[in-house]
Amino acid sequence: LNRKIDPREDMEMLYRLAIPSGRIHCMSWSDLDFIAVSVSVDKENSLDKDYEISQIHQLLVIDPNRPWECHRIAESRTIVTGLEWALDGTRLLSLDQDGVIHIWRRKGQTVNVWACEHKEEAPLLGAQLVYTGWLEHRPLVNFHMQ
Repeated sequence: LNRKIDPREDMEMLYRLAIPSGRIHCMSWSDLDFIAVSVSVDKENSLDKDYEISQIHQLLVIDPNRPWECHRIAESRTIVTGLEWALDGTRLLSLDQDGVIHIWRRKGQTVNVWACEHKEEAPLLGAQLVYTGWLEHRPLVNFHMQ
């Protein structure tokens, strides 16, 4: 009767995502069943071979019903640290470690075509991300200033 209950005992693994020679930084699952993932991969797996660094950071979107297809939305030199889907699942807010905010919009009904709808460069030295989210159709990003 004094048995310690582990909440993971009743959980079933639905998906497992592994990035060969890479690291996952954050992810977000949309109501339309898309997964956005921020990853770092070795330069050999990058679209752009001209970077003078050993790793490149990518933003991927995956349809869990077709997990073998990873769609690259963007590549950059900075890590995406925050991801949040709009409630309708057609837009994605991303925030990188330099404080640059992107809003990505899905074009049409396919998951493989995205465009940057808005970019705002707001580097905040010493600020910590507190919250990313959406209020109706507007993105919300809150920082804690030190």
